[in-house]
Amino acid sequence: MEAVRENGLALQYASAGCQQNTGIVTEAVRQNGLALHYASVGCQQNRGIVMEAVRQNGLALQYANASLASSFAVVSSAVRENATAMSFAASGSNQKQTVAAIALLSGALADAEGT
Repeated sequence: MEAVRENGLALQYASAGCQQNTGIVTEAVRQNGLALHYASVGCQQNRGIVMEAVRQNGLALQYANASLASSFAVVSSAVRENATAMSFAASGSNQKQTVAAIALLSGALADAEGT
């Protein structure tokens, strides 16, 4: 567990049991959201773990289960962290446009607050 706290990507070298352990995976994605790539399929389907991952690095959305990659809450969190994550959102009717608008507004608000 200590290794993934220092470098979440160390999950890549962990045993399958560790890659399935929600506690270990959560620590890994808190340190580096992209560690979701090395998590078990079950962990990639875990909403809490995926939310931790995309909050840390929006690009982790690419490793989320498809049902979560189409979740408005998950995609919104990912895009707020990194607008490029939009390219990994599962296709949905108008959801992509809605999330893109939120991302633009979030960015515009952050810019306005910074000035």
